[in-house]
Amino acid sequence: MTRQQYLEIIKNKIKKYNVLSVYIFGSYAKGTDQENSDIDLLMILDDDQQTEQVVNALSIELFPREYPIDILAYTRNQIKSKLKWNTFFQSIKKEGILIYGQDVIRVD
Repeated sequence: MTRQQYLEIIKNKIKKYNVLSVYIFGSYAKGTDQENSDIDLLMILDDDQQTEQVVNALSIELFPREYPIDILAYTRNQIKSKLKWNTFFQSIKKEGILIYGQDVIRVD
């Protein structure tokens, strides 16, 4: 299975959760990934209480993993705050690829 096929599986599994957006970032988004590179995902949700639950449930559904995945999950308000001062999240805004949902990090 290719990484792209695996991402399609991830997107299909995400649909059942209340997720606003999912972005790929890091080496895969930049096209510099290697065979052993992980897939970095940023998930944005509306409800803070759901972030940990969704990450845990998705991690269980995707186990065993075809490729290593690193999932970050935040609410829309947390992301808006982080985009003001955090260069890591600013780089995701610049280089991240939206793979699911609304583009909430590029909306002012």
